[in-house]
Amino acid sequence: MSILLISQDNKRNVGLDLLRSVAILMVMIFHGNILLPSYVTEKISFFILDGVSIFFVLSGFLIGGIFIRSIEKENNHKLNFILNFWKKRWLRTIPNYYFILSLLIISLILQGKSIEAYYFKYYLFIQNLFWKHPNFYPEAWSLAVEEWFYLTVPLIILFFYKFSKNLKKTIFLSSFLIIIIVSILRYVKYKNVGITTEYDLEYRKIVLYRLDGLMYGVISAVFFHYYRNIWKKYKNVFMIIGVALLLFNQIYLFRFSNYFYLTNIVFIIEALSISFILPFIFYIQIRNKYIKYIIFHVAIISYSMYLINYSIVEHGLMTFINWNSLYISIIKYTSFSHTIIWFLKYLIFWFLTILLSTLNYKYFEIPTMKLRDKI
Repeated sequence: MSILLISQDNKRNVGLDLLRSVAILMVMIFHGNILLPSYVTEKISFFILDGVSIFFVLSGFLIGGIFIRSIEKENNHKLNFILNFWKKRWLRTIPNYYFILSLLIISLILQGKSIEAYYFKYYLFIQNLFWKHPNFYPEAWSLAVEEWFYLTVPLIILFFYKFSKNLKKTIFLSSFLIIIIVSILRYVKYKNVGITTEYDLEYRKIVLYRLDGLMYGVISAVFFHYYRNIWKKYKNVFMIIGVALLLFNQIYLFRFSNYFYLTNIVFIIEALSISFILPFIFYIQIRNKYIKYIIFHVAIISYSMYLINYSIVEHGLMTFINWNSLYISIIKYTSFSHTIIWFLKYLIFWFLTILLSTLNYKYFEIPTMKLRDKI
């Protein structure tokens, strides 16, 4: 079992790891719904949050913090600073993504399936820049949003910083400006396109309409860095506000939702709620070493889990299992064969995802990160 153990880093913030773990578990539960009977999914759907929205705010918070500390420490707003920032971020995220993406394409070739010309767009993160994401490797949509955030937002912030010289004001106003622009663009599309059956592809998974999610995290980083006393003092109040927003959002979505809310307001409420919860989460302390390690382990492999769980495991490896044959074998002994099959599917989905993600993190992600640190 030592091949699956990952050395724990005690310098990590356990609260942020908890939030990251919740985010990937929400993604897994949502993707795993297709494996469960409808009477189960109907009961748990209300409690499933948008894990990707959590990831967006968390990423914005962490990257915003790195950006603030780096500029203040080095007092450097030249091109070299941007290039170093890009190098560190891209060498952290791109190798793993390229690895999984290439595996999927190679698997299609080995199965004798045709390779579409648009696949190359995935390597440039332009498959959903202004248009609907293709069906191939559908979970890659959020990675494109994050990579374009890494590429564009630092440039925008440093551009305005040259004129302002006030970093706090520059980052806050730049973030607020991006939020306003993206919100307006979503509303303009809503007015022009109207109701569509492809809400997920037309709004939720297009880069141009989702960049604002990360900016709420950046604004949270500004408040954390410059107003930390308030951030900490009122963390319980902020938590109550955040939970209230989450509950309101879930209730409205399930009972009263309309298309305007679904295409415009929901993204704002989700991002705001996570931003308000962040201060409370940040200062959480967990004493139990086993719970702490589980949270750490899930958090540290969360990127691999996101890349692997859907296309590699659920719609890849699990399709090679002959479920009909297994069902016929089980039905001879019990009338609960359907229940046993969906339970096995769900269990195998989680087991394979966690197993492969742990191996991928330990034997691919860690070596590539070590290589990054040497460059």
